[in-house]
Amino acid sequence: MRPLKSRCGALVMLCARQRPPGARKPSCGAHGAGELRAWLKSELKREGLWPRGLRVMEVDCLDVCPKE
Repeated sequence: MRPLKSRCGALVMLCARQRPPGARKPSCGAHGAGELRAWLKSELKREGLWPRGLRVMEVDCLDVCPKE
C-alpha cells in the first residue's frame, strides 16, 4: 500500500445535512450551510488560499453538534 498525496494543506468540513421538517435533530443545511460554504470559498480565493492551501467540503452529519 502506498500513501496518498494530498492536494491541499487543510480541509474544512461543513455539515450540510438536510433533515425532513419536524425531525428530532436540527438541520444544518436549512440554516445557511450552503451560503457559509460559498462565502468561505470566496474569502479563501481572495486570500490566495483556494484551491491550493485549503479545501471547503460539504459533508453529511458528523454528529458533533452540542447535545441539548
